[in-house]
Amino acid sequence: MNHLQLMIEFLRIAAGNLWRLKLRTLLTVAGVMIGIGALVSMLSFGNGMQKNVSAEFEKFDLINTLRISPGENENVKVPIDSASVSKILSLKGVKFAFPEESFRARISNGDTTLDIMIPALPAQVNCSPYGLAFGNASNSNISAKSFQRPCR
Repeated sequence: MNHLQLMIEFLRIAAGNLWRLKLRTLLTVAGVMIGIGALVSMLSFGNGMQKNVSAEFEKFDLINTLRISPGENENVKVPIDSASVSKILSLKGVKFAFPEESFRARISNGDTTLDIMIPALPAQVNCSPYGLAFGNASNSNISAKSFQRPCR
């Protein structure tokens, strides 16, 4: 018996067993189809979510943003002051740098109360390539002038 005849005999026996055990064959095929469908669905969902999150990061330019916090050097706090910001601005590839300040706030509406952190950005943010999506930049000298865009 050569290899071709042996292969044909194996296929005939396999087809006969599949035909004889129809319910088992049907359940196996259904299980494989459901498994493949679930796998394709999960991969598609994950890929779509990754694209949505990446698009949101790019929309707000978060991928190119680096947040630097004050550190400690031998138990001495190293502050980030104007000189530090100037040094950071002088680095290659840095387009804009500013100190970020925030303060706690409690917002109440009826029975709902939220404790949040509100960021305060310097007025120069309006001059940056990013600008503000909404709100006003803060200024140490609060006046009507501080709510105008300083770059125009």
